[in-house]
Amino acid sequence: MKLTDLLPLETWKAFEDDLHARSGREVNVFDTAGICITDSVSTDQAEALAADIRERLQTMLEGGG
Repeated sequence: MKLTDLLPLETWKAFEDDLHARSGREVNVFDTAGICITDSVSTDQAEALAADIRERLQTMLEGGG
């Protein structure tokens, strides 16, 4: 079973948008394989997140966190 068997993709997108409006946080719905089912994450956002994670990991590996 897929999430789109429960609700149409547009409803999942509206759910993400509503949670974002309420919390100010980026919200995404993922399937059981860990794949985002909507296209709401931009490439720029994904690259910025990856860069932030790399920087934090490097700091931790160097003993700074």
